Amino acid sequence: MPVVNVTKEFIWGEDFYLIYEHCFGIDATNESIRLSHEHTKMEWLSYEDAKARLKWDSNKNALWELNWKLLNNKTDI
Repeated sequence: MPVVNVTKEFIWGEDFYLIYEHCFGIDATNESIRLSHEHTKMEWLSYEDAKARLKWDSNKNALWELNWKLLNNKTDI
């Protein structure tokens, strides 16, 4: 993601122009969720509700990919 899409300027210098994202999905069935000090709440959402809350296209793409893998039993990839 271009840094200027997030910060509006090159705040880390002109040679730092991309912010790399990594997205992960886990099976949290029967797991307890414990929040770190950086978070105040969590919610379980449907795919459509989660997608509606996302702002960045990269996050929407990652959510779509996870949903597709779950629906098509491709979770071992």
